[in-house]
Amino acid sequence: LYVLGGTDVHYENILAAGKNPVIVDLETLFHPQVIETDLPNQPVEAAAKAFMADSVLSIGLLPRPVGATKSEAADLSGMGAQPGKVTPFKVAGLVNEGTDQIKIENTQYRTGAASNRPTLSNQSEASIQGDFFLEGFSEAYRILEKNKDELLSPNSILSNFADDPIRLVVRPTKTYSTVRFE
Repeated sequence: LYVLGGTDVHYENILAAGKNPVIVDLETLFHPQVIETDLPNQPVEAAAKAFMADSVLSIGLLPRPVGATKSEAADLSGMGAQPGKVTPFKVAGLVNEGTDQIKIENTQYRTGAASNRPTLSNQSEASIQGDFFLEGFSEAYRILEKNKDELLSPNSILSNFADDPIRLVVRPTKTYSTVRFE
């Protein structure tokens, strides 16, 4: 995913199915880097955003907690998200559901149930072995790097995707959700 410019692999876009994950939203494959450059008075934030855009964290798969403290942090990543966590940001959501007082209001976002985390015998979550994941990523990256010239050649398997449309995601998903309700 990293080598192919994949993004947006948060917990709602990946399913644990057997021993292999299934990514259900791949329209952001081959995503170009979008770096916010209009941060003239915030050079540290601009540098951090540029670093993130070029790192494996840009995929959205690896755990990346957001929040004031570690115990309060929510994680929206494909591998780390857990249901019932409250994020530090507000989004448009329904208040007073099931009543005649229902309305849309900015509320803290709470992660819902998802099928992104593997289970063992349908009872408990199996832990993700970070060392094995890192080893697999490193090995795959070395193989791709070794075959870089072949993969980038005009007749490679990747050339089949040259004219495919892609979805450009300029802002975080929560921004699009907010616009949808306003």
